[in-house]
Amino acid sequence: MTDTLPFSPPDAAPVTGNVQLTERGFREQAQAAMRGDVMRALVELVTNSDDALRRAKRDGNIRIAAEHSRNTLYNRIVVIDDGPGMTHAQMQEGLLKAGNRTSVETDRGFWGFGAKDASAFGRVEFQSITTDGDYNRMVIQKDGRYEDYGSRPADDALRADLGIARAGMRVTVYVQRPIAVPQHKTLVDRLTRHVQLRDILSHQTVSLADLSNPDRPPMVLRYQPPDWIKNCLDETFAIPGYQGAETRLVVYRCQSRLADERTPWRDSGILVVGRHAIHQATYFGFDNRSGALWFTGRLECPVIDDLQGDYDRREELHQAHPKTNFFPLLTRTRDGLDPTHPFTVALKAQVDARLSPLVDDVEKEEAEQGDVESEDTKRRLRECARAMEEEFRRVSEDREGDVDTGPQDNPPGAKPAALEVIPPSIRLDPGGDERRVLIRAWKEAWGDDEPLPDPPLVTVR
Repeated sequence: MTDTLPFSPPDAAPVTGNVQLTERGFREQAQAAMRGDVMRALVELVTNSDDALRRAKRDGNIRIAAEHSRNTLYNRIVVIDDGPGMTHAQMQEGLLKAGNRTSVETDRGFWGFGAKDASAFGRVEFQSITTDGDYNRMVIQKDGRYEDYGSRPADDALRADLGIARAGMRVTVYVQRPIAVPQHKTLVDRLTRHVQLRDILSHQTVSLADLSNPDRPPMVLRYQPPDWIKNCLDETFAIPGYQGAETRLVVYRCQSRLADERTPWRDSGILVVGRHAIHQATYFGFDNRSGALWFTGRLECPVIDDLQGDYDRREELHQAHPKTNFFPLLTRTRDGLDPTHPFTVALKAQVDARLSPLVDDVEKEEAEQGDVESEDTKRRLRECARAMEEEFRRVSEDREGDVDTGPQDNPPGAKPAALEVIPPSIRLDPGGDERRVLIRAWKEAWGDDEPLPDPPLVTVR
């Protein structure tokens, strides 16, 4: 039996080529990676700077600066490092070609997208001074168009203007409004706590300056991990089906239950760490279990880098992939391990088996203490609500919204409102403008002995 088509094509050699990425395709690809979140661009640029310093085999300074004006077309975010810089040829290869495997062994990246995706916010400018003293500049626009300004010697005035004394890289992202750059206080909190930056903050000097307030001195960012009382687990184990995939899991019991945050700046979760990067924080199959929030830890898994590197190498050589690694392990959007990858599934099973007795024991302790809601619990719930209102206020300020969160609490002895929408009114501009509201409900508004009615219905128009 021959492998033929049901019809006979003409005997002519086909014309071959590569599918071209259009301006719209480039823009949508960058937007999908950044998701309108300036934090994603900042994390990408800081990790790139750390990669450059690692390649140079030295520690150094990474300086971040951001502005938050509401009266300009653009707000800038700037990242400067003391690395070796990029030559003109490296810029052309690394910035003008999407999808090449441009990273080296010590880098985090695999796809050659990364920093250029920051153009999704407006445009991004790359300026570099190499160790040989050459100045190189390139600008990438939102639609993928670029301007290459070539190479020339760097003089003292240019070095002073860029803030690069010897060699290094300066990347400036021009964030076009209405996309907002988070306020300085929010940036400090989120950069300091961001999961993917914690190891970087421990060995590099990373600072944040406020371009909108030049009198405010730059702040050095340092992460303070939760206090823990004992080491509950420290075990090294293999992952079935993956030869040489030795993984170490360390788990600590915290002094108090951690907040149930599912954000990249959560304090809770087990850090999933490759050879050179933290990829995410998760409790795997226990993310919805309250007992897990008493624990933090670190899962060291160097084979993550090996699997991703092997996949990229086979793609370059057009080789077949094994069933244990037939699509990328790390997500294109830098959100960590793909949960459907065979390795992630196998890893999850091993971690869940070890977390299960720890979480079960804690939840048993909680059950034995009873589930009676005390006045102290009510007070802490109200404190939590106030913290949520404050967070909402900060988010709204970042989105340039006018916020009135209303009363912070009910007067003493007053019956709490069953349902409250905060703020009670919001102005929305036509054309897809969005704002967030907080809906607060108190259980005790219906009385301790009364059965809860059907959930109240809120219509926001």
